[in-house]
Amino acid sequence: MSTKRMRPSGTWEYIIRRKGTLPKPLSLTVDTEEEGDAYVRRLEQMLDAGIYPDDLVTRRSDLVTVDDVIRSYMTKVSLPDSNVSLLNTLIGRWTGQALTGIDY
Repeated sequence: MSTKRMRPSGTWEYIIRRKGTLPKPLSLTVDTEEEGDAYVRRLEQMLDAGIYPDDLVTRRSDLVTVDDVIRSYMTKVSLPDSNVSLLNTLIGRWTGQALTGIDY
């Protein structure tokens, strides 16, 4: 989903939000509305197809997954074997799931 607005300088600002896909909203400024609409349309088509442009890949790497958090926790805290077994099971079930995509 994207929003656009005209800035006082006459340029156009676009903000692209994709929960679970982009770690944070992507903001860009272009000179003309047509140029911005075309870029956003291409970008959204690529994201829908699961293709992430090179400039977004580094930003996407900031996306934290549940299994990353569990592994980090396991390395920093001393745990009994029963908890390690449980956490390893959870890693298998939650692999690749964005932390921002879950709630209680």
